[in-house]
Amino acid sequence: MALGVSAVDQEVASLPPSKFWGPVVTGPPPGLEHMAIELLQHPLLNMMQQLEVHSDPQKIPEAFTLWSEEFGLHPSSIQWLTTTKMMIRNIPARCTEPEFRLYLNTLAKREYVLEMPKTSASKCKGYAFVQMRDPEDLVALAREMWQTCVPSRMSPRPLKIHPAEPQGPAC
Repeated sequence: MALGVSAVDQEVASLPPSKFWGPVVTGPPPGLEHMAIELLQHPLLNMMQQLEVHSDPQKIPEAFTLWSEEFGLHPSSIQWLTTTKMMIRNIPARCTEPEFRLYLNTLAKREYVLEMPKTSASKCKGYAFVQMRDPEDLVALAREMWQTCVPSRMSPRPLKIHPAEPQGPAC
């Protein structure tokens, strides 16, 4: 063992790089700083390598979901790669479908299907669904929407996003 380097530091430094962290583990994504201690615990990193998350996403421990009560599921979570549909919450009630579609058009790079339930002709229920053909496109949209508000509305509440179960054919 090198002088001045603890066994834990050596073990963390020996972890293989991935697209989520380099050779040295860094802090959590923006908006999840309050989870820094939980996410960076060394035993959790070892557990993540041992999980078969691609074969059964339901086995993912809660600490790895990157869930935030304020913003929803962080776009870097692998759970986004298992779906083509997203639920968007905290949409202002007076936000119209054309207004929200205009906002989505500035963010989405590919074609999408928008479902926006209404309580009346001019009132949104506060949530919507966006479906895309490819999960990668949905991840790109989620990255663009993370921690944002509808710009044409004065609501300070950020949109809350998370994967949804697709119902029927893709767009």
